[in-house]
Amino acid sequence: MTPLSIDWSKLPLGRKPDKLIADELGISPGSVWRARQRLGIVPSIPALTEEEIIEILTLRRQGWKYRRIADEIGCSVSSVGYICTGQRQKQLVAKHRTGECLSQQE
Repeated sequence: MTPLSIDWSKLPLGRKPDKLIADELGISPGSVWRARQRLGIVPSIPALTEEEIIEILTLRRQGWKYRRIADEIGCSVSSVGYICTGQRQKQLVAKHRTGECLSQQE
């Protein structure tokens, strides 16, 4: 399936995370994000899980650019920038190092 062949009006945009919709359709999360943005639909809340935030931080440390990370995760470039430069990063990195975030997923 390609993003151009999808009837976006029939999908639960804004009610389901972009990444989940993308996985179900076999397309990139960035494609879902762009379609949702074009339609003026706000993201589902919470937009990013703690696991996705940790993945963003990991990809950034591996040298990925904000746009590539945003496309991979299915979020906005500004969200990636906020996560990579803000206080949220310090909190999650500390939590990740202690293993607290992993124990909550079990």
